[in-house]
Amino acid sequence: LVAGEARGKLVLFESIEEHTMMQGSGEGDGDDKVLLVRHATGDEEVSASGDGVRGVILMQELPHLSHLAIRARQEGVVFATCTSQDEIGNLVENFVGKYVQISASQQNVSVSLSEASDGRGPSADASGAGGDGAPQNPREESGGRVELSEIKRATSLSTVGMVGSTRDTCGAKSAQCGELSTLSASLSSFSVPQGVCLPFGSMELVLDMQEDRGAKSKWQEGLETLDGLLRSGDTDKAALEKTCEDVRSLIASLDVPLDFVEQSVCSHFAAGDRLIARSSANVEDLKGMSGAGLYDSILDLEASSPASVAEGIKGVWASLYTRRAVLSRHKAGIASQSTACMAVLVQRMLPSEYSFVLHTEDPILDQGSERFVYAEVAPGQGETLASGTQGTPYRLRIEKETLLVEILAFANFSNWDATELKYTQRPEDLVSLGVTLCELGQKLEHHFGEPQDVEGALVGGQEGAEQLYLVQSRPQL
Repeated sequence: LVAGEARGKLVLFESIEEHTMMQGSGEGDGDDKVLLVRHATGDEEVSASGDGVRGVILMQELPHLSHLAIRARQEGVVFATCTSQDEIGNLVENFVGKYVQISASQQNVSVSLSEASDGRGPSADASGAGGDGAPQNPREESGGRVELSEIKRATSLSTVGMVGSTRDTCGAKSAQCGELSTLSASLSSFSVPQGVCLPFGSMELVLDMQEDRGAKSKWQEGLETLDGLLRSGDTDKAALEKTCEDVRSLIASLDVPLDFVEQSVCSHFAAGDRLIARSSANVEDLKGMSGAGLYDSILDLEASSPASVAEGIKGVWASLYTRRAVLSRHKAGIASQSTACMAVLVQRMLPSEYSFVLHTEDPILDQGSERFVYAEVAPGQGETLASGTQGTPYRLRIEKETLLVEILAFANFSNWDATELKYTQRPEDLVSLGVTLCELGQKLEHHFGEPQDVEGALVGGQEGAEQLYLVQSRPQL
């Protein structure tokens, strides 16, 4: 998933989250490590799991464009998968607890015993680095800090149409969706689900409206406590987790005015629509900090029920304060948790037959990546890909100049009969989809002026023509 070389002590965990929860216990903190992990959801963030992680070997297949794989690539962590029980048994029996070197390339992965060292080998090439000893990483190039733009917080409770969203009022995701919606009118090759945004500052305004006049002060005190714990280096499970949980519980208990939700949000949709509330924070979808999967999307809300939609909105706000999100922002060099601000994009939920993730510059190739686009396609909702459902999606590599499509893998998921999937039955349709995605990807790359990480869906019956929707396009990392 991420090529390169890394050295460290091979340590076995059931999950990356298990390693995260051990941080602060004093056991191996800060040591160079290669994690051997049995399971992953695809939403984890390696850097937030603790210092010293130089590589990960995962005992399951994972989509190359899952949130976890994207973040590992962004953070310069060598990442490989292994499903051979013989190889896993060999690693557990002969290498766990010892210092190893992992060498990963597109062709193969090898693990050998090594002396204790400074972690990354001299030829590490994760994220496209050369031979200078460390992966290239947008955070490292900027001195380890992500620069945040100035934002404007709303002064009254209101919503903004998706097309009217701007980065400084509604975040990059909402603004980009608005721009995609405008662009779809001229390109006519895709659509964007309709939506409306609660801008930055909405949560703070709702805090001010509470019967408990001290609600906002409690929230501010919680953020100050988080800052103090992070500055002191006291990131142990008990203190940090409790403070994060207290802040999330406070947000979840808020009374959001239901008449406002009904008039300013629900009225934009048909009564029978199912909705999704999506994060659009000022600390995601940025160069050097994608935040992919770091904040929650709340699915299957009822457009006819303001209470359902209000719960979804609060769920997105509260996800700003998970332990993983707090640690991720701290690792990115964001000095204060009060800097993070969450807008919420509410959109019509798509009845997706297939979902896809498209990178307009192939992230897998070591050389010539700019000549190809790379796509992964899976049945169902986008979470199948983004959150790393176990299995293999359709994998396509398409050459931009010739539109030549190479099918790298056919889908194989335990919860679908792969032989019944239409792209397995008719590979020629999969090739046609690859051509469509390549042409669209090049147009988006040209429009936004840089490689794009694109998410979308195909909606339509087995027999009818599918309609292609885009739900996101952000800078590719």
